[in-house]
Amino acid sequence: MFFMITHDIVSLIPVDCFLNRVFPVSFYEDKYNYIVDNRVFKPRNDCEDYLILLPIDWEAIDKIEDRNWRMQLQGWAMFFPIMNFFDVYHDKEKLVEYFFDVASDWYAKYGDDSDDIVTTRMPKSYAWYDMSAGFRALVIAFFKNRILVNQIGLTHPNEVLLEKLTIKHIRHLSNEKVFSLNNHGMFQIQGLMSLIQQEDIVEFEKEYNYALNRMEELIRSQYDSKGVHQEHSPHYHFYALTTFEKILKNEWYEKKPIIKELVVKASAVKKWIVDPLARPACIGDSILTVQKSVDFSNTDFSEELEKDIPKGVLSNFHESGYQIFRSKWETRPEESSYVFFMGMYHSKSHKHRDCLTFEWFDNGKKIICDSGKYGYKSNKYRNYFLSSRAHNSVEIEGFDILKIQPYGSCLQEAEEKDGLVVMKGSLDYPAVYHKRELIINPSKWIIVKDELKFQRVREFTQWFHPDKTFHIKSSVANRVVLSNEEDSLIVNCLNKNLSVTLHQGNESSMQGFVSEKDFQYESSVAIGYSGAVDENIVVTILALTEEYEKSAIDYLVGSKKTEPKILKNLLGKCVHVNRTKYQRYDLLEGKYTYQYFLDQLNLIFYANIKQNSEKLTIMLPGAVNRKKTIYNFQRYSWSQDIDGSVISFLDPTVAENNDITIGWFQGNEKKYAIPILVKLIKDLLIVNNIKESNLTIFGSSAGGFSSLKIADEFPNSRVMVINPQTRIFNYSYKEYQKIVNWVFPNLTPEKAKDIHKDRLKIELNTENRKSPILYYQNVDDGHHLQHHLKPLLESLNEQEYEIVDGINKVFSTDKNLKVIYYSDPKSGHSPLTKEDTVSILNREY
Repeated sequence: MFFMITHDIVSLIPVDCFLNRVFPVSFYEDKYNYIVDNRVFKPRNDCEDYLILLPIDWEAIDKIEDRNWRMQLQGWAMFFPIMNFFDVYHDKEKLVEYFFDVASDWYAKYGDDSDDIVTTRMPKSYAWYDMSAGFRALVIAFFKNRILVNQIGLTHPNEVLLEKLTIKHIRHLSNEKVFSLNNHGMFQIQGLMSLIQQEDIVEFEKEYNYALNRMEELIRSQYDSKGVHQEHSPHYHFYALTTFEKILKNEWYEKKPIIKELVVKASAVKKWIVDPLARPACIGDSILTVQKSVDFSNTDFSEELEKDIPKGVLSNFHESGYQIFRSKWETRPEESSYVFFMGMYHSKSHKHRDCLTFEWFDNGKKIICDSGKYGYKSNKYRNYFLSSRAHNSVEIEGFDILKIQPYGSCLQEAEEKDGLVVMKGSLDYPAVYHKRELIINPSKWIIVKDELKFQRVREFTQWFHPDKTFHIKSSVANRVVLSNEEDSLIVNCLNKNLSVTLHQGNESSMQGFVSEKDFQYESSVAIGYSGAVDENIVVTILALTEEYEKSAIDYLVGSKKTEPKILKNLLGKCVHVNRTKYQRYDLLEGKYTYQYFLDQLNLIFYANIKQNSEKLTIMLPGAVNRKKTIYNFQRYSWSQDIDGSVISFLDPTVAENNDITIGWFQGNEKKYAIPILVKLIKDLLIVNNIKESNLTIFGSSAGGFSSLKIADEFPNSRVMVINPQTRIFNYSYKEYQKIVNWVFPNLTPEKAKDIHKDRLKIELNTENRKSPILYYQNVDDGHHLQHHLKPLLESLNEQEYEIVDGINKVFSTDKNLKVIYYSDPKSGHSPLTKEDTVSILNREY
């Protein structure tokens, strides 16, 4: 005989309130019948299908090592897929029958257990493990709600069983002894609340208030006042946040507004704890899963969370235990830098032996990675991934941080200093002192300084784990060179008395593995520098190129001088001439590169000075590909085809200690490069006996801007530009912001535009010109046509310029600004061909 449960509450509670992971119904469409008919249990993708047959082996001793599998079995996770598609399934009675078969079997074994069973983190039985009980309560509440809403008739025994299960779990979960103040507790309390909501709340008022207070306690313990999750795992920040967001889908906790407040704060932190590809830093129990909910487009400044610096942004929550540097939010991943520094220990939840570890992401990929989660199988791999040797920190003999009381955060506030980012943290105990300092030059190098002090001599190893894509190219002494398909990495420990060990997927020593997915691991390189000391400072350079490695060494030896670095040959066999100490402006006949140090600014150029030539063409540079070199003398090879001598300048704005690719000759915070460039050119003309009327100034794009910027200083010289910028602030906002951060670090881009408009835009004085400006504009470069040429012409009278259509058209007037339109859809912003450019430069006007 069937009975109909009646209840005042008949509204359909969203499935999100019962499940942490909700999949779209379409995910299961072709699996419905297979899952239901075969009663399949598959808690993870790496597991084989397990068929639920009665009686059920609830203790699953044959899977003793797989703690997660056993927990999910006792949590009735076999119903999780069914809960996802229950509302669209045609035979709901069949699903309910399956539920009661499992429930009856379980209750027969555990129904008489006491209500105050407390288990350890690794219990013998998972029947009353905190998360198992929470999961199970949520399953019971879900089926109870669906039975009510769909008016599914029950036999009297099943009706009685459902009520017994409900009361049993309410009594257990409202017992203070069993409560876990961690992310497991969220499921305990949500399970309790979901059961209470389908009973008479007046009858369970005490339990209801208990659930409210516990949920508030949970979110306060899970997230600190800034919204940072305190269980040592960026991945669990998302996991817990998803759970809290789901419990807010109804009004069960509206009496506790702090829950919503902290959820909002935690949501704002999300974009910080993932790399530029939206993957969590693999700290603690984290895996490399893209977090689709992260939104990098929201770049509103948050004083509580961040600090703006010229090269990017710094997190402002070091007191939580994380310190993060990243490029500006709008920077594309392939151009971004990201360093995640960890010094957090609030409890043992998801905590690895990873204090003062870090991850480094640059140029679209990981460079240095942490080990990852692996999973909750009790085996040698789980032991490895928990160990200090699996992280980018220092393994110290006899020291286990998890046997010491939690310290909270051990990090100091990061700072920007001389264009570098400095992060610090320290562990200070009577027997062991470890202070770490990271000095970061984004996209170039990181210097790792570990200061160690022990009460007795201890063995130690400083470990580094390059991304799995890197392989060892060479190893000489303590300098290891690695490479992958696109990048190189140099790891150089400057303490030559330490020994280096290299591992890659070494099972015997259990070293050289990375885990990016649950229960999966891959071989990767591990580099260790070992010694035995009672006191030492270990310094290691991680650099992306040999040039950057040398830059880091120069920094360490204190090469910050007012005199510039003396350069050597920059261009193959072309001899380099340093003119840094004497202001000699004479140029040697032939092909040379030159370095002039004028007014505290380094001006470097290539010159091909031809015998008896009275003409000179000066080429000013556009964008630089820093991955190749910043010493890129653009179009210098054209000099052999151009009539007269040729000089090709570098832009001093593009320097080793910044990440600028387009400089517009803005110089730096102290020195504006344009007037210094003008002075040098005038002195070169005088000393080398070249008339201003025989000078041509040429540049395209940013080089065109610089050419137009100095044009008024050389009214007798011809100026030729191709698709130039005329308003830097109308160019790419990212590049404009880089310039502002470098040259005007105390100003916002908007303020810089107002205060320094004279440096950032072109204004021409055409009346005083004796020689023309030739302005070539591709009409298929719409951005530069509309946002650069158009505003320039609008600032002039129509009598000041002439427009012709086609690069070979004859000018009909003597106006000194000639605007030449041409059409080339394929090239867009790219300049004219070498053939056309050289032909124009060689014409007489």
